[in-house]
Amino acid sequence: MLIPAANLKRIRSFLSLALALLSAQAAVAAQPQDVPAQYRKFFVHYVDRRSLSEKVLNLAGLTSGDVGRSFALIAGVDTYPNLPRQDRSLRPAAVDLQNLERYLRDFEYFDEIVVLRNEAVTDDNFKYFLQAYFPERLTKFPKSRFLFAYSGHGIQEGPRGYLLQSNATSFSDKANSISLEVLRTLYGEIVDSAYQSLALINACHSGAFEKRAFGRRKLLPRGPGAHVITAGGTRELAWHDERVGPGSLFFEKLFAGLEGPADNEPIQSQGPPGDGVITVPELWAYLSEEIQLETDQRQNPLASDLSSNGSSGSFFFLNRGREVRAGIAQPWDSKRPGVRSLGTISHPEPSPQELASKGDEAFKRGHFGEALSRFLEACNSGSAHSCWHAGDIYHTGPGGLTVDQTKAVEFDRKACDKGDARGCAALGFMYDKGQGGLAADSVTAVDLYRKACDAGDGRGCSNLGVSYAKGQGGLVADLVKAVEFYRKACDAGDGKDCSNLGMSYANGQGGLAADPVKAAELYRTACDAGEALSCTNLGFVYEKGRGGLAPDQDKAVDLYRKACDAGDALGCTNLGFAYGRGQGRLAVDQGKAVELYRKACDADDALGCSNLGVAYEVGQGRLAVDQVKAVELYRKACDADDPLGCSNLGSAYNGGKGGLTRDWDKAVKLFQKACNAGNAQGCTNLGNMYTWGKGVPRDTAKAAELYKTGCNLGEPTACKKLKN
Repeated sequence: MLIPAANLKRIRSFLSLALALLSAQAAVAAQPQDVPAQYRKFFVHYVDRRSLSEKVLNLAGLTSGDVGRSFALIAGVDTYPNLPRQDRSLRPAAVDLQNLERYLRDFEYFDEIVVLRNEAVTDDNFKYFLQAYFPERLTKFPKSRFLFAYSGHGIQEGPRGYLLQSNATSFSDKANSISLEVLRTLYGEIVDSAYQSLALINACHSGAFEKRAFGRRKLLPRGPGAHVITAGGTRELAWHDERVGPGSLFFEKLFAGLEGPADNEPIQSQGPPGDGVITVPELWAYLSEEIQLETDQRQNPLASDLSSNGSSGSFFFLNRGREVRAGIAQPWDSKRPGVRSLGTISHPEPSPQELASKGDEAFKRGHFGEALSRFLEACNSGSAHSCWHAGDIYHTGPGGLTVDQTKAVEFDRKACDKGDARGCAALGFMYDKGQGGLAADSVTAVDLYRKACDAGDGRGCSNLGVSYAKGQGGLVADLVKAVEFYRKACDAGDGKDCSNLGMSYANGQGGLAADPVKAAELYRTACDAGEALSCTNLGFVYEKGRGGLAPDQDKAVDLYRKACDAGDALGCTNLGFAYGRGQGRLAVDQGKAVELYRKACDADDALGCSNLGVAYEVGQGRLAVDQVKAVELYRKACDADDPLGCSNLGSAYNGGKGGLTRDWDKAVKLFQKACNAGNAQGCTNLGNMYTWGKGVPRDTAKAAELYKTGCNLGEPTACKKLKN
């Protein structure tokens, strides 16, 4: 799609009057009487004769015998009322349509000009004008030339391109789009009936209209030909640059080239090159060079020969510079085409909001490098929204971009300082974890979470609730207060931050009665909104058949996979466990399980590290047994407060494994830590230490108590020991 332009600042009095006069002129334009009424209104210029004078033709080295009449269909969409607010207006397209109409009438002397704008861009209107009206006119008047020009948003799905219609509801709304393939088929009637035709299509992904490249060869204006020049390739955006002009870059450069720079053949022995006409190869060569330079080759115009037998000639434009110098035409302001003699118009540099919109659009399209570039530019111009987006891209590295947490912190801070609460929440998290070159500072983290929460950011409220739950950052542990902020987080946004509130209902914490049904409902809300951890939690609910849901192992696996793909490390761990035991529809695949444990551990999921440690200890998934590596992973997991990791590390100290010296005192402390955290295995192992009197005085009553706890937590070994 086109990147939206700034709203033009108008000189209100004189300019508004001038535009009103132009509208009045358009309203009384002559119209053909033999055209059905529903189509007649689209004629903005109509004369039933050839407007090209012999004088103008002679200046270009042509005669009246070389050229018939000139017909044009201009189409475009500049208003999309059903798109998000920031995408509803496409000012460059509006400028393009206005300029094309005036230019073709005043400098190219077209006889008939039809304009289809906004809601008039329909399949029915295209069919009438491209298959019925204009083919008949072109057949009636030999050697006539036809121009089709389009400007508006374009979208892509696979190799196919579409022009987005005015009633589209999103940038993937094919139902309210016109296929470029279909349009090319309709245009075939023009190709067959016009002596010379040219289609100019300015839209993102417009290269899908192309048929056959013709190369940069010389074509004469006296021969027949049918061509198309598109703004870019099938996977390229079409750009607008306010510094070049208010219209699209494609058409701004076209008007500039028609001043004379594009007329570069033949080379003259004296004076500038050119022969007074600009053919398709000349125009394409000029547009390619100019637009590639302006966009650093991000937009590369394409040209194609549409004639089934190959073109021997070419549509042509007149060299405007020669017309002006000969006194035939008035000057055209190449910097501001289409608004000559309407007074001075101020065109400021794009605002931060417009730059941010360019970044948003590129991000939607998956052009993450381009999005980052736009966000950085907008951030430096004062857009807090763009600073946050830049930081988020540095945090996550979408599309293979390099993750740079130090850079992320820099832009989190800028976003926060400029008033974007999301930046404050993100910066608080980095202080919380001591990442991105920051020393861990939970007090500063809490201050930033509170600032974000006070400004209505759900993630800030959620993290502040976690801080209250843990009693960190100078806060007294308070689960009731934590739940208060979890609820505020859930209510603040689109549901993404409902996960912690769901867990509080699941566990009956913070003054809440345990309510697994409510918990499952909140997990689903957050998962549907894209919060990956909630997908993991919902998967666990399906796995165990809780919250009023019937057990569904396949659904659990699907949710674990969704969570893992979205970046939740615990989801990867649970998916790995599912592969390890062949859960649901999965076949047992220990290698895949180990792969997922490693992915989770690399993302700092402590349980993933514990499971990977077990894999090294027993040689799971074709891993070579490596007790030292296992101990290393257990320690990493335990240091991150994973009770299974602590229990396994305790077992290693108990047995003197993995290069450790046997140490029963350390083993007891680790088993106690695991048991206190609710790990059944840790409680059972600690019971064994009391049974044997290792690291603690022998105490069978204490051991029995621990076995009972382990049994209640689901450890079968503990249950057996109780019976014995």
